[in-house]
Amino acid sequence: MKRKYLKITAICISIVLAIGLITLGVMYSIVSGNANGRIYDDIADIPHNRVGLLLATSPVTPAGIHNYYFDARIQSADELYKAGKIDYIIASGGNYVGLHPNGCDEPQAIKDSLVNRGIPAERIILDYDGTRTIHSILKAHDVYNLDSLTLISQKFHNERAIYQADHFGLHTIGYNATTPPIPQVRTKNIIREIFARPRMFLDLLTDSHPQFRDTINSIPPVNPITPTSGDFVDIRSTVNLNIYKPNYSKIDLTCINRPSKQNDSIIMMIGAAYTGKCLKEFDHTNIMGSHASKGEFFENPIGSRATGTFTYSDGTPAFHYKGDQNAILQTAAARGGCGFVQDMLIHEGKIVPHTRPGSSTCHFRALCLLDGDIVVVDSKENVNFDFFLKCLTSLGVTEAIYTDMGDGWNYSWYLENDGSVREIHPTPGEYSSNWLVFYK
Repeated sequence: MKRKYLKITAICISIVLAIGLITLGVMYSIVSGNANGRIYDDIADIPHNRVGLLLATSPVTPAGIHNYYFDARIQSADELYKAGKIDYIIASGGNYVGLHPNGCDEPQAIKDSLVNRGIPAERIILDYDGTRTIHSILKAHDVYNLDSLTLISQKFHNERAIYQADHFGLHTIGYNATTPPIPQVRTKNIIREIFARPRMFLDLLTDSHPQFRDTINSIPPVNPITPTSGDFVDIRSTVNLNIYKPNYSKIDLTCINRPSKQNDSIIMMIGAAYTGKCLKEFDHTNIMGSHASKGEFFENPIGSRATGTFTYSDGTPAFHYKGDQNAILQTAAARGGCGFVQDMLIHEGKIVPHTRPGSSTCHFRALCLLDGDIVVVDSKENVNFDFFLKCLTSLGVTEAIYTDMGDGWNYSWYLENDGSVREIHPTPGEYSSNWLVFYK
């Protein structure tokens, strides 16, 4: 009988071990498969991101041995920066000086190594909250307000970090540092990674957010507007956004009659305020909210929920948050200007309360102030609204007001240098009622 129980126990233990090994294998494969197409070994292939996150390791192991993983990550960060693939590097790690005999200040060690290679010190941001990979990811998202970044580590580490970043809505790609060809070190790190991935899933399930130290809440853009189109509209792209800077002499709000592509004085047009009822017999009461067009004020209380007003008069654009919208628009009209009301999204560099659900998805657009310039910023694809706002703040936008979007309402185009018209969203809506127009 005893032998029978031992046999049953051995079988149960074998089954549990088999299930455990299969589970570990499945978890490992899920994480690796998720990163397919988003990790790069060739510097020529990897896209540009404003920020690279170097996931720290110490230059010296706890046993006092030189750490070649550290050297490889430093080399990769150096390659990315000098190839123009990143503009800033977050040196993320912990300060272990005094905690054990070979403990070091990891972020400072990273910075010193990169500066020795010629990377400007002001392009390196020290992050002492990066004692775990998930903390480095969360800080990039929650504190630095980044919408995308490039991870710098070995392949297995990048795969795990990408999975974590996906969970928090942070778009990441990885640049793989080389793995030192030392068999025992490689084996040790593979075993460690096998067990790190189940712990990662547990972290994501508990969804714990650590308290971070006080630090900067954004990383400044580098040359946020780079002219690529020339005389009429300068165009720039990030991973998630298209940015259009019209080189206008005047802005006006055109109502009722859709601006024509044949009007060669127009360099760009976009939808502006919301339309009320879907009527074919247009009049100004069909535009949600009071507005000003061609120096004339039109009062309309519908749409008063909007907290933002954009005006243009005397050659000056202005964003207004709350306040007496009618008075603001009347002042602009009296000066021969224009204006409309819409949902204010960002004021003085901070996201403000708005009426749109953060989980709603669309190709979103905002009229923005970026480095003192008026720009139109579009999401490249359908994204959720909270993510779009994160992208805007990451870009460095200081003021942003929503503009009408959705199928048909997003009809927009701009003028190329050769005089041809390039459509952004090509299909006009039958009931659209007003458009913001930029003139040569």
